[in-house]
Amino acid sequence: MKFLNKFIDSMIFEYKHNIQYLYFISIIIFSIAMQELFIDNSYTNIKNIIATVGLLFSLSLCHKVIFSFFVFCILLLNTIRIHLVLHWGKESALYDLSSKIAVSLESPSYERFEYLQSFMDYRDYVNIVYTAIIVFLLFLIPKYKQYSFNILRILSILFSIFLIFLLHKQFPFVLIRNYKDVSSARKIIFERNKYIKNIPHQTTKNDIIYDKVIWILGESANSKYLNIYGYKANTTPFLSNLYKDKKLYRFNAISGANLTRRVVPMLFTQANVLNWRNGFTHSQSIISNFKDSGYKTYWISNQGKVGRLETFILNIAKEADNTIFLNKSDHSHAKPDIEIISYLNRKIRNNSKEMYILHLIGSHFKYSKRVTEKIKLHKNPHNIIEEYENTIYYTDYIIKKIFKYFDNNNQKILIIYISDHGEVVSQNKVGHGFYPAYKDEYQVPFLVYSNIKNKRIDYLKSLIKKQYIN
Repeated sequence: MKFLNKFIDSMIFEYKHNIQYLYFISIIIFSIAMQELFIDNSYTNIKNIIATVGLLFSLSLCHKVIFSFFVFCILLLNTIRIHLVLHWGKESALYDLSSKIAVSLESPSYERFEYLQSFMDYRDYVNIVYTAIIVFLLFLIPKYKQYSFNILRILSILFSIFLIFLLHKQFPFVLIRNYKDVSSARKIIFERNKYIKNIPHQTTKNDIIYDKVIWILGESANSKYLNIYGYKANTTPFLSNLYKDKKLYRFNAISGANLTRRVVPMLFTQANVLNWRNGFTHSQSIISNFKDSGYKTYWISNQGKVGRLETFILNIAKEADNTIFLNKSDHSHAKPDIEIISYLNRKIRNNSKEMYILHLIGSHFKYSKRVTEKIKLHKNPHNIIEEYENTIYYTDYIIKKIFKYFDNNNQKILIIYISDHGEVVSQNKVGHGFYPAYKDEYQVPFLVYSNIKNKRIDYLKSLIKKQYIN
């Protein structure tokens, strides 16, 4: 009994002599709890917030530096999560954080710059200032004299271990798993490189009837905004005329995903929605198939080369004999797609069999930067929809230029145009990669041109009719 009284007296003594420090720490912890409540005020999350508050308070008794580091990490993540709640919805902040981090890491710097330009407003600045104030408070902690904790430190260590065990599947510890999800991209690329390296390559005889095969890979083009698919505005004068003259095959198509990094492997390798990783890591791309068939291959991209990591897209592009990125990763602004035409015009023409992947910047937000002043459907667009229509109109112009470049009566030509994914375009919401996703993010154009009769395409068209191709 005497020991217990002494134990309690020691706790009371430590508490009284650290009262200012404890009050100050409580202000910081309360501020973080307010962030958490803003992100998710559901009953389940309130229980997690209470547990997190208890953990932070315990860590403050263990060690100031450990506490400060832990608070700083939570603040940084909460700032990102609040931004996602403001612009992308609560689901994105709670369930889709790892993919958002992965997209950011794998995106070229100009895309990150444009994203900040497009999705930053006064609410984000308030969020940043709020976070900065709490960080400033962390620097003031040493000013509050802390007498040694002995009894309370022992209890807090035991309590912290218990709470970490309790919260290991909750925020912020779940971010460890999120980091693993992001870092797995490197493992996937390493696994694929190992597989590709061991594939024997030799030129084989083929039954490909074309001298030139051109695959135009669009960006963020929603088929319902193309006149060739019945849209009211004349956004595709060139393609629509080709279709009216029965020189173009039009297919209804949906994309396999609403993010470029997921779609491109499904377009060029055996990856699919149900078997993405194994299909991607254990197959060479269609580019290598053409190389093995004796074609000279080109990947010409008007998008940025890399982010901070090697991407799935770059991994495929490197299979080409010539891999050209017209926008480097340090560009803050991607140039309009006329750059691809300029590059082709500088290229030495030859009569050998060639296969091209032309990756457009297309309709990637910010729309006003994707067009030139001379080539516009709306000279002075009044809203975001007209700005988007301008990008579709400009892409039609670029496709016309590509057709003109490859137009040669003495050569057999196949041209395919398909977009990686669609786009949500409205006054209230713009973009792609939403979670949960919208139908508009999956509606894509799929057009095929052949300057010779091709029974296989005719058969495919008769088989599909008006149904959708995934």
